[in-house]
Amino acid sequence: MIAVQATEDEIQPHLTERVGIAALNSPDSTVVSGAGAEVQSIAEHFAAQGRKTKRLTVSHAFHSPLMEP
Repeated sequence: MIAVQATEDEIQPHLTERVGIAALNSPDSTVVSGAGAEVQSIAEHFAAQGRKTKRLTVSHAFHSPLMEP
């Protein structure tokens, strides 16, 4: 899970079957969760634009498609 300085609309095009929005912390702070490499790729995309990103210390990809039964 990574918090990204981006709006929900900015994140949406980057989502896949294995990556979803876990939380909307504020209008410009979105948490993405899911497959590690895909989540990291999204974070790197926004970091390259000068946006802040922060990996969250969690044990699982909570609130993601990977948590489906």
